[in-house]
Amino acid sequence: MAAEHEPGFCVCLTGAESSGKTTLAADLAHHLRAPLVDEAARTYLSGRPDYTAADLLEIARQQENAENRALSEGSPLIVSDTDTVVIAVWWREKYGALPVEIETMLSRRTRRGYLLTAPDMPWQPDPL
Repeated sequence: MAAEHEPGFCVCLTGAESSGKTTLAADLAHHLRAPLVDEAARTYLSGRPDYTAADLLEIARQQENAENRALSEGSPLIVSDTDTVVIAVWWREKYGALPVEIETMLSRRTRRGYLLTAPDMPWQPDPL
């Protein structure tokens, strides 16, 4: 079942690298007793020196699937460390025009709101 037909609302964290998104997402999910959707790219790219367009498309699929799994648990709310919008921006920056598959993913996302983190803490390098 596509995300547009699933019940629930997604709170998505976004913002600059090393601005606390992952920590805030985990804390927020715990506080709200909501399923947490981890950033698929972090696991997928771990230990890889580089990635291709095919890898980024697979990351988008995995992110969408993880959200759909969390929504299928029936919670009225999920918290996501990132989402397909972030992946789409990443794609456009690196590869240009979006492939139809990512455009389709964007069109079927569940309702959501975004929390934008500010880079107001000391920067820590992220190997990804």
